[in-house]
Amino acid sequence: MPLRPARMEDQAAIITLLAQSFETTAEASLVEAINRGGYDPVSIVHESDGAVDGYCLMSQMRSPADCLGLGPIAVAESQRKGGLGAQMVREAINRAVSNGWRAIFVLGDPAYYGRFGFSVARAARFETPYPKDYFQILELEDGAADTLATKVLYAEAFDALT
Repeated sequence: MPLRPARMEDQAAIITLLAQSFETTAEASLVEAINRGGYDPVSIVHESDGAVDGYCLMSQMRSPADCLGLGPIAVAESQRKGGLGAQMVREAINRAVSNGWRAIFVLGDPAYYGRFGFSVARAARFETPYPKDYFQILELEDGAADTLATKVLYAEAFDALT
C-alpha cells in the first residue's frame, strides 16, 4: 500500500496506534501537542483495510533553522518485521529533501538509523540534552552539519520529555 500524508480525520487512529505501540502515552501526547502547535511539516500514514497501521512524523526544529526532528514512528504489531517502518522513514526523508530542509535529527538506535545515512559522529558538535550515543543527524544539504547552529531545540512539545 502506498504511503500518504496524514489527514485531520486520521488523528484519532494515529493516537490509538501510538498508545498501542509505546509503553506510555508520552508519544501520543507529544504528537497531539505538535499538531496543535503546527510543527508537523512531514506526517505520513500507512493504511490497510481502512485502518491506520503505520505512522511517521517529522517536526520542525526550533534550532537549528531549516531542520527537522524525526519521530515518533509507530507500526502496528501486525505489520512489524515487514519493512514498513523503513519504508516510512525513506519516504519522510524524500519529502524532506523535496521541500528543501537542510538536515534531519533523530534520537534512536544508530544501527537502525545508520542505514538511512544518519550519523552519531556528524552530530557530535551539537548541544543537546539527549544521550550523545543515540543522537544523530542526516545531512540533506552537503556540509550542513558544519554550518548549522549548534544549539538543538526540538518543537516546544518535546520539552516535556526531557
